[in-house]
Amino acid sequence: MARSKLSTLASPVTGKSYEPMTPKHFSFNSPYGACPACSGLGQRPVFDEELMVSDPDRSLEQGVILPWTKGGARMVSHYNGFSRRWWCITG
Repeated sequence: MARSKLSTLASPVTGKSYEPMTPKHFSFNSPYGACPACSGLGQRPVFDEELMVSDPDRSLEQGVILPWTKGGARMVSHYNGFSRRWWCITG
């Protein structure tokens, strides 16, 4: 009887059953073996506002968004133009 319980891979406490383990369960490249929280990447993408915003009291044109301050004047102009167009649509 104990052998049949082990072969079904069911928890005796909860009754939850699991499929038999195969090599795919140990591969991070497979969705079966990947961590459900990070999908096998080892990290979860999380937005950190402190890494993006230099000073909340600044405006967009004053460089509040740190990545937008890099890339030269052309890119800064592009981002500022984008934000003005977006504000006209949503504001």
